[in-house]
Amino acid sequence: MEIKTIQTEADYLAALCEVSALIDLDPAPQSPEGERLGVLGTLVQAYEAQHYPI
Repeated sequence: MEIKTIQTEADYLAALCEVSALIDLDPAPQSPEGERLGVLGTLVQAYEAQHYPI
């Protein structure tokens, strides 16, 4: 599982697309897809907190 940090807006949009696709699969939390969703979700949250603070 290759996951890279989100450094650009393009990286962010690509991560959002992948998160959306994974959510549609509704993977089990301990499956490879579920773990990938968790990691990508964390990266997206960190990027949003830095670039789109409330």
